[in-house]
Amino acid sequence: MLKRPLTPHEQRMIEAEHKIRPIFDPIWSAACQRRAEIDLAMRARLKELKEGLPLLVLCRRKGGSGFRMSRTLRYFFGEYFNRMGSSAAGRMPCSFNVVEAFLRLAENYPMFDLLEEEEHLLRAYDFFDWYTSAAGMLIGDPSVLKAILMDGIVYSYDMVGAPDDFLISTKDSIIALLGISLVRHEDELSVMLLAGENPPYRADDEVREGIARGMPVPGKEAIKAGASWTISDRIVPGLADYSQIILLTRIYLESRCYDVRYVHLDEGQSYLVYTDDPVALTPCDDRETLLPELVRKLRRYDDLYSALAALIYLPVYFIARQAEVVTTRFSTELNAQKNGARVKRAFRVLGEHAVVLHRQVKCLAGQSSPAWTDAREVKPPELRSVSAGFWKERSLLS
Repeated sequence: MLKRPLTPHEQRMIEAEHKIRPIFDPIWSAACQRRAEIDLAMRARLKELKEGLPLLVLCRRKGGSGFRMSRTLRYFFGEYFNRMGSSAAGRMPCSFNVVEAFLRLAENYPMFDLLEEEEHLLRAYDFFDWYTSAAGMLIGDPSVLKAILMDGIVYSYDMVGAPDDFLISTKDSIIALLGISLVRHEDELSVMLLAGENPPYRADDEVREGIARGMPVPGKEAIKAGASWTISDRIVPGLADYSQIILLTRIYLESRCYDVRYVHLDEGQSYLVYTDDPVALTPCDDRETLLPELVRKLRRYDDLYSALAALIYLPVYFIARQAEVVTTRFSTELNAQKNGARVKRAFRVLGEHAVVLHRQVKCLAGQSSPAWTDAREVKPPELRSVSAGFWKERSLLS
């Protein structure tokens, strides 16, 4: 029987499975504990882990620029770390099926660590003005990104300026584009897009009804929402009438097609997820009937996915305007706390390379005011959807 080669995503998931599964094996854990009792080197290593791991997590969480995409990446980092260290260990949310591409297994610690980041600031209006111009319309082949994006580096683009600089009008709502992050692994481009929707979907009463029903995902009954989170927490900070949406997708650049697509609708205590990824439904007994229904609901955000298909060319746009790019240094939260005891200890235990006090961000100054006075149609490149048509066995990370 002929078998297709594993994709980079599948290779990473298998590697993660092999490295992480023993951590949750009680026999393996008991053997490590027994060995630590008689092996001085093992005891020293466990002491090093106990001291260094919390400090490394602090450095990752507080070492970002503070812009929206940086905070979103660190939200997922924190969520996955908490899952690894709790009774929910090994039961990652379905977002991990895409967001894992933005992370790597840490060499010396049992955690998924953030990849190196390159950050950018711009106005969405300016990009789409360029994209719909003669220069932008010359770009039509996503594979050009293989020559621009370095493998395994996260490229984040935060939209600044007034939120109504560029709004997407759909049949049901108005959507503001807030930012996007890209990471390439060989031919795979993994994408995370952050947006706000007005009016929020679903309505507050529908969200409350869903919370009251309290129906956990099969296999994840032990996972409980944080009691401090409320429906109001789904609102985008600074945009009072917009609820947060996170789009996730994996694109094959050469074949110009989506592998999987996810829409995460923030409901305060949890996310409502629409997806065409069969792997996300492996714990569900009714997955054969549930998947078509989720795909149908996913179509509500076709226009937003069309915007995403255009925004993946932001790296080309920054090259086209490189003469106007200004690199600015922004302080992190670690810098504000650098005289504190924990940050000083992080310097001593982890080294200076781990304690990021400043972030370099590439900025493009916007025009004084948008030149568009009415609606404009943006035609992004067409990307086909070809989700895998088979079911995989549930894994440790599903």
